[in-house]
Amino acid sequence: MATAPLPRVNPADAGARAWAGRALEAAGLCALGEATELLAARAPDGVLLGVAGLERYGGDGLLRSLVVAPAARRSGTGAALVAAVEQRAAALGLGALYLLTESAMAFFAARGYERVPRESVPAAVRGSEQFRLHCPASAVCLRKYL
Repeated sequence: MATAPLPRVNPADAGARAWAGRALEAAGLCALGEATELLAARAPDGVLLGVAGLERYGGDGLLRSLVVAPAARRSGTGAALVAAVEQRAAALGLGALYLLTESAMAFFAARGYERVPRESVPAAVRGSEQFRLHCPASAVCLRKYL
């Protein structure tokens, strides 16, 4: 059985941002912020498979808004998006990525993220809309040093 080629991940265009807004709403996740640098994964034929966002706060980043089309789940798309966000964050000189999740702890743990108390997160990241307004206290905070 042949495996599907890995998606191409590039900066998102306006169409991908609009798709992301709809997909995030359907998944019950908060909308993209203006500061979110969005990356989009596309199949070789150009079909949009998923998106992930990066927000910069001082010397650290917030990985957010990872959403993959239902038909593309368990295909490596999510992993490719996370790797691309990590590469972008490292290229920007960020020291660590943080994220909040209620349902994807195992996915991120398999990629080297560790659970940390919210109060240990740098103040600049904690001050983001994602931390202050959008994610409930039940969301788990994860960190990965780059």
